[in-house]
Amino acid sequence: YGLWPEIQRAVIPSQAAIVTPTGQAVTVPRSLNGHYYLEAEVNGVPVMFTVDTGATDLVLSRADARRAGIDPDDLAYLG
Repeated sequence: YGLWPEIQRAVIPSQAAIVTPTGQAVTVPRSLNGHYYLEAEVNGVPVMFTVDTGATDLVLSRADARRAGIDPDDLAYLG
């Protein structure tokens, strides 16, 4: 248990940005639960997203929207 932070970094892949000859790429490793997660900034606030390549919409939780300075009560939910 005492070494879990060190072991965790070694056995659980994390998000990383790499620069390639053709530009910049981001690698998103599969999580232990089989899903892909990506931390991105919304209005300068870090938000954890689930990566779904077949998704039609990009959705924020009400709490994440508020943290990013977006008032969910002022939005028109049309999607």
